[in-house]
Amino acid sequence: MTSTHHHELEVACTAVQLCAILTRQLQEATLSPESSVAKADFSPVTVGDFAVQALLTAALHGVPDFRDDLFLAEESAGELRQNGPLLNKVWELIVQMKPAFEDGQVPLCTPSDDSEAMDMIDLGGKNERSDGPRTWVFDPIDGTATFLRGQQYTINCAFLRDGQEEIGIIGCPNLSIKSSSVHEDEIDSAGLGLMVYAVRGKGTWVRSMQCSSVLLPATQINRHGDTATLDQLIASKLNLTWPGVDIYSSILKYAALGLGRCSICIRVFKYASWRSNMWDHAGGILIFEEAGGKVTDLNGKAIDFSKGRKMADNYGLVCAPSSVHADVLKLIQEVLSGYGPIPWERSKAV
Repeated sequence: MTSTHHHELEVACTAVQLCAILTRQLQEATLSPESSVAKADFSPVTVGDFAVQALLTAALHGVPDFRDDLFLAEESAGELRQNGPLLNKVWELIVQMKPAFEDGQVPLCTPSDDSEAMDMIDLGGKNERSDGPRTWVFDPIDGTATFLRGQQYTINCAFLRDGQEEIGIIGCPNLSIKSSSVHEDEIDSAGLGLMVYAVRGKGTWVRSMQCSSVLLPATQINRHGDTATLDQLIASKLNLTWPGVDIYSSILKYAALGLGRCSICIRVFKYASWRSNMWDHAGGILIFEEAGGKVTDLNGKAIDFSKGRKMADNYGLVCAPSSVHADVLKLIQEVLSGYGPIPWERSKAV
């Protein structure tokens, strides 16, 4: 595949594959109690999240042509700066992966010491903007809870120009390329899973990942999201079996959509004030749309990634084949109008 973003794609895909090796090794090991902490939202953060974000950022930031790029990512290094044992665990993982990053077919930069590792994490973790000329977006491990259970998780990397997705890369270290389904417990035990990616205007592609810095050839996924008919997708009003495919990772849903292993994803949040983190969607939406899908919010608005860390202008999500998206959206809006108003936020006890 030729692309105006060939260099960006090659470096980012290599870094994601190397991080897949690291996270699979970490997942297969027994995590000690000090290997995780609780964030304010009570989701677990493992040493892997910090290590992957540091490695991805250093790899991309270290490319001279990318030196002025912005980065936006989920984690910040505040906890590491206060927790020496946790920082030591993170740095051990980074040191472990240094040879693979630095001596590979595409040599990649890594942090020189633990202080630079924290600076790399904060480069994305403290940034609030996503509307710059060039912005990289990372979710180092999406699906941390299922990752800790040995189930599915993803590594997400997206590249934006002026807030618009140009590249989306999802590493799925546990998802078998030979399967036609996606389940939490269906693990690729014989390999390193797959990588699905898209470049704007160039389609959606998939490749097997392997335990080296060498990228295997990719295969373009035939457009499938624009060929379905409404009666194939809609049971009851929406022609959907329930509960359908239940996947914890937000980004893995886009991998499943892009691969054609599911057709529709709908998100209706419990509170109307809720806004999604952009790293849970950036890049993934491009992967589905390049495969023929369409994604909007519940009001039919295009997803806006230019507002920083939150998708401030979008409530909810409707992902469907482009040929039937308007019909699916209309049915969802009809169901919601009959349901009654959604509360703006959780009521506070008096």
